[in-house]
Amino acid sequence: MKVRPILYSTQMVQAIKDGRKTQTRRILKLLPADAKWFADNECEMAIEPRDVPKGFQIFWNDVFDPESDEPIDRWRWFDDIACPYGDPGDMLYVRETYYAYGYWITNGVTATGKHKYRFVDLSCYSVWQDKGFGYRYYDDPPDEILSNSSLGKMGYHKRPSLFMPKAAARFFQKIKRRWAERLNDISEADAISEGVELDIEYQAYKDYQNDNSLYVSAKDSFRTIWEMINGKGTWDKNPFVWCVEFELTDNPWKDES
Repeated sequence: MKVRPILYSTQMVQAIKDGRKTQTRRILKLLPADAKWFADNECEMAIEPRDVPKGFQIFWNDVFDPESDEPIDRWRWFDDIACPYGDPGDMLYVRETYYAYGYWITNGVTATGKHKYRFVDLSCYSVWQDKGFGYRYYDDPPDEILSNSSLGKMGYHKRPSLFMPKAAARFFQKIKRRWAERLNDISEADAISEGVELDIEYQAYKDYQNDNSLYVSAKDSFRTIWEMINGKGTWDKNPFVWCVEFELTDNPWKDES
């Protein structure tokens, strides 16, 4: 079993905490432009060079549903590359924006003569945790947050998720299954599993880009949070994505001394 980090926005961490989010989708890197492409005479459209994920083979699936006479799966996938988030049974620890107790110090200079700085994290030490200076998070922020320009001043500083150490992680996910698909192919059920927020009063889903708007469809709601995180227009590009389904589990390092 391998344990890897994965970054989440604050809103998605809230969805994980609430138990609403059990899936995540991440853009899958594609083939170079000069790669060969795959097509089939039975297909309605060809697959362009950048449309095929690296290491994947795709072919037409001629298995049909006996009732609807529709193909059960248009494409079948065989992945020759490892999913960067792991395989079923592997674990992920959630990296989120957090607050650490410590101070900034100078750490040499760059080749152009500019000062470099390093944050000294004290929250990772039990002696400081016992004094009440452990890690804090968006749902329990410290009363005073120092500016990152407060050189040498000890206190709580806001730290980006990218730099969260595993000692600060509080959510751990065990991968149940993973697959690849086009972003726009997400189902309504999977959009709900992505953690979109339901307005109980109106029984409609949140528009993450407009506080005065709601959607009947969870998929439409997911589109707004996807673009909020990944940028405007990224939904229409309809990239291939890794889809990871998970369940929360215990800290794999809790018994380590």
